[in-house]
Amino acid sequence: MNNLAIIVLNYNSYLETIDCVRKLIGFCEDFKIVIVDNGSTNDSYKIISNEFQHYTNVSVIESYENGGYGKGNNFGCRYAVAHYSDVDTLAIMNPDVRLESIEIINNMLKALHDNPGCAIVGASTISSDGVFIPGYSIWNIPNDKEVVMNYATPSKRSRSCKMISNGVAAVDCVLGAFFMTPLNKFVELGMFDENMYLYNEENVLGIKCKQKGYSVLWLINDYYIHGTSKNKNEKKVNKLKKNINMQKRMHASYISRRYLIRKFYRNKTLKLLFLDFVYAIYIVAITLKLIQKDIKQLK
Repeated sequence: MNNLAIIVLNYNSYLETIDCVRKLIGFCEDFKIVIVDNGSTNDSYKIISNEFQHYTNVSVIESYENGGYGKGNNFGCRYAVAHYSDVDTLAIMNPDVRLESIEIINNMLKALHDNPGCAIVGASTISSDGVFIPGYSIWNIPNDKEVVMNYATPSKRSRSCKMISNGVAAVDCVLGAFFMTPLNKFVELGMFDENMYLYNEENVLGIKCKQKGYSVLWLINDYYIHGTSKNKNEKKVNKLKKNINMQKRMHASYISRRYLIRKFYRNKTLKLLFLDFVYAIYIVAITLKLIQKDIKQLK
């Protein structure tokens, strides 16, 4: 596996990142791991660097600014290419992803080897509670209606697949939390589109794969855990943070969806007008919901 480099993007979550990488190191394989500190505002870079300073197959680098999910991962990919001449395959992994065994990596590599026309391969996503959530592992490239209406509701995304072999299906998009890609094809696709700060990266990659005639594969029977479990106190804090950051996430998704429409869809003006209208409705609904919660707390 010395031709594989796994990119792990960290932002202010050094404990989660350290746990993720420790799990990978525990497989005792010779793949490379590149940890990118994406402009963290805490001591993540220093702490992570100290943690893995004695591991020759782990590199910890920092981007000095948070340019978004795509830009941060591209930074790590370019580092891997520049420093590891034998790397020909990349894996993108979020720090909150956990693999139960090395088998999923072996199966992904095999799928790429057996399907030379494949540019991206992903697997099934389950929560830390062991629940498979439809719409998060795979989905179709948004059609003209979905690109406007479903930008903030992943559970409503349409999904379809075409079986090509036992346990392997061709799809439009796989979740960007963990996937594998041949280096040459990823470069040909333009890697991640750095004009998008967050969200919709998978849609862009799916569209580009279709344009270039490459397939995106889903390993149905292989799974990884996405989202680490938390104790009750952490859940309470995270619930408060979720309410506070909800509008920020909605706005980020809205901005990236506007970019997606402008770049890849026809009848842009009409779609953008509808998207603006839908976004406004979401914001009003969320604001009213938060106000209602505040009123209940005052009572």
